[in-house]
Amino acid sequence: MEKFIESLSQFLHLTGVFPVLFIAVWVTISYYLSRDSVWVKLKAKYADFTMPLTVGGKPLELHSGPGSLGSVRFEGVMLVAATAEGIIIKMRFPMNIGHPPLQIPWVQIIEFELTDSQQKQGGVMGMKLTGSASKKSYNDKYARFKMQELADQSLEIPWHVRMNNQIPAHLK
Repeated sequence: MEKFIESLSQFLHLTGVFPVLFIAVWVTISYYLSRDSVWVKLKAKYADFTMPLTVGGKPLELHSGPGSLGSVRFEGVMLVAATAEGIIIKMRFPMNIGHPPLQIPWVQIIEFELTDSQQKQGGVMGMKLTGSASKKSYNDKYARFKMQELADQSLEIPWHVRMNNQIPAHLK
């Protein structure tokens, strides 16, 4: 019985370390992903803005799904919105550590196209979905775009048809 209590005590002591270690590893991964992605370049120019609460008199709608900025893929943690000023991109917790919200002005975007979701293109994460799961999608579309100062990088974000009315005429 004494061995059991001693083993249990050691286990509980170690499990107290695990959450702290897990959080430290997650913060480190988030930090390095933000450094290696285009986010560092973008946040230097586009992170200094006030997040709007409304768009056209309606509450700001953030749409979620996977996307990529340069070579770094973010699975299901991106939140995006479109306003008359530009595209807002932010991350869910805990990926928002090192990833402040961005607002990319429409005038900085040189190429813009809407594409089908990954599911409609043949699957999610390499798996073809069937049955009721095939009717559910992260979102309706993706927006792929390039920016003037990052013309060599392609950015892909989740997109919802409700954001289409914010796309300026020069990008339609």
